[in-house]
Amino acid sequence: MSIHRRPARALALAALVALAVAPARADVIVNVNASHYGYVESPTIPNIGTRVTPISEAPGGEFKDLILTAGIYKITNAAGQLRAKYDGFRFNQETTGENWTWNFLLTNADDGNKAILFGGADTGLFATQAGAAAKAAAYVGYFALAVNTTLNFMISDNSVGDNTGGVSLRITRIGDLDTPGEPAAPITAPEPAAFLMMALGAILPVAAIARRRKPTAA
Repeated sequence: MSIHRRPARALALAALVALAVAPARADVIVNVNASHYGYVESPTIPNIGTRVTPISEAPGGEFKDLILTAGIYKITNAAGQLRAKYDGFRFNQETTGENWTWNFLLTNADDGNKAILFGGADTGLFATQAGAAAKAAAYVGYFALAVNTTLNFMISDNSVGDNTGGVSLRITRIGDLDTPGEPAAPITAPEPAAFLMMALGAILPVAAIARRRKPTAA
C-alpha cells in the first residue's frame, strides 16, 4: 500500500484556512476603522434586536466580522494594548471643532444584522482626540451568544469615507450561557451568583451623535 504525503505547503495552507474560519474563544483584539465601517440608520442608536444596514468602504467591500463561540463575553476598550490601533475617531477630518468621539455597534450578522450591543453612547463629542480617548478609556460591556455567531463591528456614522481613526476592542469569553437557546443579547455586569439577562426588547441608552460637516457650497 502506498502512502501519498501532502506537500508541506498544502498542509500549511489548509491550516491557515481552518484558523480563518474557526470560532474564536480566547481574548481577541478587534480594530474597527472609522473610515470603513458604519451603518445606514446612523445617528440613530438601534434598540436591541433591531436590524441595521451595515456600510463598508473597506478595500474589497468586506465587513469587519468575527466568529465567536457560544458563551458570555466581556468587551472593553483596548486602546494602548498590544495590537490595538485606535483610541477614538473624528468625523470629517477636514473640519475642526468638537468632532472627536468613541463608539461602536455590534450586530449579529447571522440574523439579519440585528443589534446586540451599542457601546459609547455617553461618550459625547470632543475638540481633541485625547478628550474622547480619556472619556472612553474605562468602557466595559457584556453580551451573550447562545450559538456560534458571526458578529459585525461598526461605528455610528452613515458616511464614513471622510473619517479618521477608529476604535479598538478587546473581546474576552468569561463563561458559559446558563440558558441555551436564548437570542444573542447584551447583559448587565456579572454578579457573584449569576448573570442577569436583559430583555430582548430593552432600549439602549440613546445619545444621538450629530455629524459635523462643512457647509455645502451654494
